[in-house]
This record gives sequence, structure tokens and C-alpha cells, in this order.
Amino acid sequence: MSILNKVKSLPNPMFVLFVSSKVIAGIGIGVLVSSCVKGFGWWILLLGIALSILPAIKVFSKENKG
Repeated sequence: MSILNKVKSLPNPMFVLFVSSKVIAGIGIGVLVSSCVKGFGWWILLLGIALSILPAIKVFSKENKG
């Protein structure tokens, strides 16, 4: 069973807890990184957006063969 199927099979309260914990951890890491690299914040944000375009297309495409 893949990790995605395990996450999908969680009950709703556990799923919300799982997702919100990842969001809070991501915000915390973002705060730490932004405090260390003050001038590069926008470049890191743009790099993150650019790197997420192709996976987002793959996930949301109608012909998902993977």
C-alpha cells in the first residue's frame, strides 16, 4: 500500500491533523529559512513555485497514468 493510499484511508479528524501538522511545520521551516537568508526570500519563493509547476500538472491532469 502506497503512502498516498494510507493517507487517503485516514479518518477525517486524523487527516486534518496530518495535513495541518505539515502546514505548521512548513511555516516553521519557512520562518527559520527566511531569518537566515534575508535577501533571497523572493528568489527562494519563485524557485519553489517554478519547481512545483510540473508536478502540479501531472497531479491535476486528466490522463494520470502514474
